Amino acid sequence: MQDAKCEMQNDFAFCILHLAFCILHLASCILHFASCILHLASCVLHLASCILHLASCILRLASCILHFASCILHLASCVLRLAFCILHLASCILHLASCVLHFASCILHLAFCILHLASCVLHLASCILRLASCILRLASCVLHLASCILHFASCILHFALIRQSLPTNHNPSPV
Repeated sequence: MQDAKCEMQNDFAFCILHLAFCILHLASCILHFASCILHLASCVLHLASCILHLASCILRLASCILHFASCILHLASCVLRLAFCILHLASCILHLASCVLHFASCILHLAFCILHLASCVLHLASCILRLASCILRLASCVLHLASCILHFASCILHFALIRQSLPTNHNPSPV
């Protein structure tokens, strides 16, 4: 029985050794599990760091997008001001064209006035020429009248001379 007792003790020692080995193996597994959890925690921290970096990048991207939008709004404002300037220039060109047309209209009116004045001057010249013609005819008539008066005076003088040269016998005869 001693052998059995010995064997039992050997079995018991084996069981304790086996239990100790199992506990060591369990501790090793727990350490490995803790190591895995620490690694997982490290991975989670790294992932959180990456997420924070990504959020930072997204914020910078959002800031860039806002700045780009601000630039586009400024560009749109510049384009609107340019469009306003172009419209103002077109308005000025139309006003200038209106002024040029008005000036051309005034020049045409002035040309018509000058033509009318020239027509009046020509008519006046024609009237002066007719008046000069009438004056010349009147002068011709006056010269002809003077010639007639001279001839008449000559006739009267001739008659007076003839009468003077005749003997004067004027005896009134009784009747």
